[in-house]
Amino acid sequence: TLLLNFDEPVAAQSTVLGGTTALLSAPSSSIVHNLRGGGASSGVPNGLQIVVNLTVDDLNEVKRLTGLATSRSNSFVSFTAGFVTDMAGVPVTPVTISAAQQADSFVNDITRPELVNFGLDMATEPAIITFTFEETVDVTSLRLGRIVLQEAFTVNVGDNATWHQLLDGLTLTAVNDTIVRAQLTEHDYATLKLKGIGSSPTTTWLTAVDGYILDMSSVGAATITNGVDARNVDQFVYDTTSPQIQFFDINLSTGILDIYFTEPVDASTFTAAAITLQNRQVAPP
Repeated sequence: TLLLNFDEPVAAQSTVLGGTTALLSAPSSSIVHNLRGGGASSGVPNGLQIVVNLTVDDLNEVKRLTGLATSRSNSFVSFTAGFVTDMAGVPVTPVTISAAQQADSFVNDITRPELVNFGLDMATEPAIITFTFEETVDVTSLRLGRIVLQEAFTVNVGDNATWHQLLDGLTLTAVNDTIVRAQLTEHDYATLKLKGIGSSPTTTWLTAVDGYILDMSSVGAATITNGVDARNVDQFVYDTTSPQIQFFDINLSTGILDIYFTEPVDASTFTAAAITLQNRQVAPP
């Protein structure tokens, strides 16, 4: 929100932010965002002071640009004559980029970033988890170790077969944004499969402790609580990759054959009669 004061009454509904107004970190600064939309809300009265609202897209882009509008010292505005008119329809006197005007007061963002939804791609090995937030977040602040994936909205915390706390995997998103992608560790991926968590959308729920990610003002995301507001996966990709044998050991004294796979497998589906042992890599015709 921008609160603007003028030396004479202006027509609030004549306000046009898109294409006329820019926010800068300093006069003639290279850190600048040209607003794409927004304006005075319906019902805002004409007068010496008007309140104009930025669009969500503009607000998120401003937050993404580190060093812009994080304090009064780096909050400047410029605008063209098309920004607003007085009560007689006379355009406002422009404020150029080189003479951008500094904010007289500044109120920082104190709203916690809110998780809109999350996705899990189990077809990729290890799995990729994607978070979508209502506002731009600091991707470097993501802590997967503060996140739990569980098999239902409510699970018994005493039964760790129904939930798994992630390790800190690899954040894939390099630029601050509303969408953050990260890759789980091999251990997490294998453990989820062993426990049956993330085998389908109905067995994929997320909880998290306070501050698992921060917004651009270092405000932490709120706790997501088991049995209270646990989040069900929104976009889910099933595991369609067939397990492969990595190697095997055979002990002719005990008659035991040990087979090692690339991922956890369901032992109850094992069929010994489907295995052929041969004396060379390529079987004879």
